[in-house]
Amino acid sequence: MVRSGLSIFVGNVMLGDRFRYWRGASGRRYLFTEIDGAELADYRGAVAVEIEDRAGDEAGEGRVINLLEIDEDGGIRRHPVGFNAEPSAAFVHLLATSAAERQAILLDLAATM
Repeated sequence: MVRSGLSIFVGNVMLGDRFRYWRGASGRRYLFTEIDGAELADYRGAVAVEIEDRAGDEAGEGRVINLLEIDEDGGIRRHPVGFNAEPSAAFVHLLATSAAERQAILLDLAATM
């Protein structure tokens, strides 16, 4: 119940450019925070997305080019989603509590790409 209340609260806040939701095929929304892409390995135990240049996108949001899993040791596993481009921004989702949960989130997001 606390979790759904939090979702409603966050959904009503102006998030700006630093925070963004991505929705999985399940309908779940995942909150991501923009970070410096060079610091990805510092976000251990996270799920991340890399996007291409936002300026080229009509909505100014950019297109996801990689889904990433960052393990507990800072190892990064990239999962390209079919677009060959240089990433211009990275976002991390810090709420996954285990490797199994990270994998479930990646599969959920990948099903929409």
